[in-house]
Amino acid sequence: MFLNLFRYIKSRDSAQKNTFRHDKKGVAAVEFALIVPILLLLFIGTLEISLAVAVDRKVSRISSSVADLITQSENFNEAGLDQLMDIANRIMHPYDATVKISIVAVYIDDDGVAKVEWAHGRNGGAEPAQGSLFNVPASIKTNDTFLLSARVSSDHEPAFAFINFDGSKITFDDASIELSEQMFLRPRTGSGITCSDC
Repeated sequence: MFLNLFRYIKSRDSAQKNTFRHDKKGVAAVEFALIVPILLLLFIGTLEISLAVAVDRKVSRISSSVADLITQSENFNEAGLDQLMDIANRIMHPYDATVKISIVAVYIDDDGVAKVEWAHGRNGGAEPAQGSLFNVPASIKTNDTFLLSARVSSDHEPAFAFINFDGSKITFDDASIELSEQMFLRPRTGSGITCSDC
């Protein structure tokens, strides 16, 4: 009798073990739980990169648009330049970001030295002093010519956080990054552009 009872218990335990080992219920839930963190990181990373690229393209568009508008005339004053710079707010829509704009008129003399003729900034954009040296790329530097530099920058704040790899750890950084663009154009209507009160 005890032997039969022992065999019954042993066969029952064996059947339960085989059932647990071959049971497939819950496998999808476990796989999903393992993959979700990776998918979330990819989603957030893609979203942040897409937003940063969109803002960067808008910053580039502001730089080229402002420079293009200014090079179409010969004479300006600060009020006129400010009106042209208002285009930045329309281009940046729907992103709410403060855009720093720096317009610098540069003359390159016969010796190839580039100096500031006048400068005008907005929202903290740099205004180098008149007569100071200005860095112009060698590929566009031509003696006895006039250039207009439009530099635009904006601090882009992430919607969530930028994902960084710090050694062997994944870290999240919500600090803003500066996106900037500088455009050089030559005057279209004459040899130079003047600003009466810059």
